[in-house]
This record gives sequence, C-alpha cells and structure tokens, in this order.
Amino acid sequence: HVLTRGVAPLLMLAMYMQGAELLTFAKVLIANSVVVVFGRLVFKTDTVPVYDMSYWKYALPCTVLGLIFFPLPVACPHMYWLFHSLWHVFIGLALFTCYGFLHTGTYRSTKIRAKKAA
Repeated sequence: HVLTRGVAPLLMLAMYMQGAELLTFAKVLIANSVVVVFGRLVFKTDTVPVYDMSYWKYALPCTVLGLIFFPLPVACPHMYWLFHSLWHVFIGLALFTCYGFLHTGTYRSTKIRAKKAA
C-alpha cells in the first residue's frame, strides 16, 4: 500500500525532475501494478488493494492486445492514428477492469460470495 500511494508517485516526480523519458514512466507504472497484484496474492488481505481475480479473463486479453498494437505505428507510420487509438482503447479497458473493480474497504471475491450463498 505504501509503495502504491507513496513510493511510486515520489519516484515518478523525481524522474520527471531529471527529465526521464516516457518509457521510463511506463516501466514504473507496470512494476507498480505487478507489485500490487503479487502483494495481494502473497498477503491474502481483505482490505485495499483487493482484486476480484475472476476479472483476469477480461484484463489479460485486453493488455495483450494493447501491447500488440503499441509498436505497430513504427512499422506502419501512415496508420499511426489507428494503431495508437487501438492501443489506448485496449489498455484503457484493461486498466478499467483492474482498477475499476478495486474497492476501498473490506471486500469478498466472487468465489467467497458463492461459497457463502451455497
């Protein structure tokens, strides 16, 4: 939690002050997301950040599609507008799926809810 709310923003501010490239910011955001997800899996917490892992089936394909479209403007510069737009759409869907269902309190995943209902 401290990493996501404190360290990552301060690191990005320091990188900005030193004139870092956009790719460096992307790497920090990706690393931060990976740390949060694996931290959730390791610590098995019931408070923030809590993900409903059943949404992986939506987030992962969108992320893969976004990463496929990301380098295509280099190969086809005349189609930059299309590939860059598709990259934004798929990465946006992936991030919405990951963070849009992130709750700020105690939360029960769909598996736990299904067990309690049975």
